[in-house]
Amino acid sequence: DVHYFTFDGLKYDFQGVCKYTLVEDITFQGFKFFKVFVKNRRWGLSGTSITQYVEVNIVGQTIRLDGPGFKRVQVDGIPVDQKSLPYNDPTGLGWYTVNVAGNLLTFESPPTGLKIDFIVHPSDTPTYSPGYGDVWVTLGRQWMLQAPPVGPKVDGLCKNYDNNTQNDCTDKAGNDLTGTPDKGVLLGKSYNVYDNEDRNCVSMIRDRSGPKIIEPPPAIVREASEFCRSIVSQNGFFKRIVSNRQRRATGEFEKWEADCKMDLSVNPDAKCDILEAFVVSFRDDSQGITGWREEFKCAIQCGKNEQYLYDGPGCEEHCLESEPRFCEEHARREGCFCRTGYVRCHGKCTVTDRVDCTWGAWSEDGMCTSCNEQCIKYCMKYRKKNPAQKRGKDCIGVTLMHVTRKCTGGKCAKNPERGKRQASEEQQQCRGWGDVHYITFDGLEYNFHGVCKYTLLEDTTILKSFKVFVKNRRWGLTGTSVTQYVEIYNGGTQETVRLDGLDGVGLKRIKVDGRPVDRIPFNGRDNWYTASIVGNRLTFDSDIFDISIAFTVSPRDNQPYSPGYGDVMVTLGRQWMLQADPVGIDKVDGLCKNYDGIRENDWKDKNGADLTNKPDKEKLLGTSYKVLDVQDRNCVDMITLKVNTPPQSIIHSATEFCRGIVNPNGIFKQIVRPRERGLKTWEANCRTDFTAEPNAKCDIAKAFADIHSDNGRENKEWRKELKCTIQCGQNEVYMHHGPGCEEHCEEDKPRWCDNKRREGCFCKPGYVRCNGNGTCIIP
Repeated sequence: DVHYFTFDGLKYDFQGVCKYTLVEDITFQGFKFFKVFVKNRRWGLSGTSITQYVEVNIVGQTIRLDGPGFKRVQVDGIPVDQKSLPYNDPTGLGWYTVNVAGNLLTFESPPTGLKIDFIVHPSDTPTYSPGYGDVWVTLGRQWMLQAPPVGPKVDGLCKNYDNNTQNDCTDKAGNDLTGTPDKGVLLGKSYNVYDNEDRNCVSMIRDRSGPKIIEPPPAIVREASEFCRSIVSQNGFFKRIVSNRQRRATGEFEKWEADCKMDLSVNPDAKCDILEAFVVSFRDDSQGITGWREEFKCAIQCGKNEQYLYDGPGCEEHCLESEPRFCEEHARREGCFCRTGYVRCHGKCTVTDRVDCTWGAWSEDGMCTSCNEQCIKYCMKYRKKNPAQKRGKDCIGVTLMHVTRKCTGGKCAKNPERGKRQASEEQQQCRGWGDVHYITFDGLEYNFHGVCKYTLLEDTTILKSFKVFVKNRRWGLTGTSVTQYVEIYNGGTQETVRLDGLDGVGLKRIKVDGRPVDRIPFNGRDNWYTASIVGNRLTFDSDIFDISIAFTVSPRDNQPYSPGYGDVMVTLGRQWMLQADPVGIDKVDGLCKNYDGIRENDWKDKNGADLTNKPDKEKLLGTSYKVLDVQDRNCVDMITLKVNTPPQSIIHSATEFCRGIVNPNGIFKQIVRPRERGLKTWEANCRTDFTAEPNAKCDIAKAFADIHSDNGRENKEWRKELKCTIQCGQNEVYMHHGPGCEEHCEEDKPRWCDNKRREGCFCKPGYVRCNGNGTCIIP
């Protein structure tokens, strides 16, 4: 009547009877993602108020959860027909779903992280008609203030959501009300908003003209006191809830008892509603508590073909044409649900003749890795769906799983350098470096300057276990492109992992399904993969797929080259090679091509057309692997804007630098061999990159050293000679041949990592990577 609990736990009472801001987005001046209002009204002839309806403003629409007496939804003032429930955002953009199930009205908007439950309690008793409602707002953690001095992101009666109860006792203007006797009144009134349906509303009942306030009789007050005291008794029916020591220490149950006494004194018939609010308020401690409705004679009368459940599903089954766009699957609730064999269709429970999808049996082991030094290998298994019929529901679950098998017969790896592979089973690599120069698994080198999103590599077997995409963008004002990010779809967990090294602001971060991870390394579900960041190197490793992806980024802060570019390298196990399969069907495809040991047949596009003699074969090959980019739907592959021609002085410098790199007597003489195949191609690529950005010479030299690192020839001093030294972080040291798998503290151990040695910055002796952000500390 009405008791408010803020996001941060402040409890206060406010009996205003007008329209108020419950919570609103205040991150930007003028633009609001959402606003939530409550309209309150007087409760009977008492001096208290209750909630009449909840209203949400989002994407230019006004959605009203119009509770007691109606139990209906209005959108822009027009009631939604019950047959249209659940009601999904009509724009087709998926901003929200609103629904009515029994006495529960819900609004869910995963894009904004906002969820509202409005539990209504109808009443036909004068003067309490039509009843009242309890509102529960759930808000995603992205709205929580975590880094002052940045201001709060939300405000309203629910306050600022900064995990600090102390500063919640302020009005909208920020005035501290802590020592004020009527602080609840002042706080609430400050969020009063204009109500077109009640233009002359006066917030407080005592300030309004109308029937006199009637105080409840002493007998009713005594009964209310006894009832409410029994509810919070440690020996009562709800002793499992009340025994929570932390809640008792903070006085939560005493506060609830006082509120209960107030509400029950005002309306003795609201006993069951009060109990329901108690169970929902302490839902974390009330799971599994059943029988209270029978104990207190609070049974619910369900509708036709419905049954009451204490622990029903958060998402009830619907017919296909009545399927909600969003619902919170894991938030189980009590209420009336359709009986077995029935589904909810337009609000009613009807018999279904649909046939739901079922899973087939798991396959035999497939696509197994080589045996490692521990004499084990990893294999994948798949299962197929028996498709749904007559609008049945799709299968829920994964199509892939992995198993670990022991190796027999002397098949274990003995190569200490790799730590898991014999020389004949060595993995092969595909690269995309610079502007962008691709080298396939089979050694074909080609240039492709598309600026959209492309399939770099995908599993084309029946497993469909992974897909790797690259997003390219224009490089400065040139006619070339560079790699912006790498994205991996993992069929095992059905997750998308993005190595987001250059997202427009130069951030180096990893995202899983669009959300940045908060600890590095990040081990994926069910041990499918590990994603990590060390310095400018972002990695994705999975011994299950036998794949390792390294995205080495080169940030730039000079326009128009900001934020920089990245070089991608994919290392793939030999089981993916065509020669290992007698059937003769390619196992992988993409810009990295088919991995069959034959360079000549790599000049085929995605559809298999031979491009060998085509003058624009590189463009045709690359564009054939274009995929839809939802963030750049109208992307045009090739650059059509005016291209700046570099000055002759830059071209001359590029020629000298690149010729010096491939000179058999030059800085990389340990690597270069006279008349070595591919050097002329590499020199031409080097000139392209250098003329595009002369400051990239160190990145170009590194790419050359990396590409030739597997032939046993190297120059450990090239960084010093070219003045390309790396500035390492605190407690780090540069190493030319550092460990592929660095030591981490126990809580940050990566599940997988590529054991191949590499250059870069590593923790000093005696330090390990820790703290979830890759810093080096003494364990």
